[in-house]
Amino acid sequence: MAVERAQGDRELRNLGRRVAELRIERGITQERLAERLDRDIRYVQEIEGGRQNVTVRTAALIARVLRVPIRELFVIPKMRATSRLRRVPTRTVRKK
Repeated sequence: MAVERAQGDRELRNLGRRVAELRIERGITQERLAERLDRDIRYVQEIEGGRQNVTVRTAALIARVLRVPIRELFVIPKMRATSRLRRVPTRTVRKK
């Protein structure tokens, strides 16, 4: 039972990280995603933090808002921690 719960917790964290990753890649704020889902921003924060289990309907709606196939939400995220996702990489312009 504990092993199953740990696996489920890992899956929720991965789903949340992936949602955050896709959202950031598309330049969408948590607030805007929450508006599009017709939910409170805390709900999005809970999803991205791996603390909110989502229904299939909600996953499908998130995928639609992010304009990805639903299966993309279940791809292992590139980033390991959500806090790292918040750092927006900047390009360095070299002077000639």
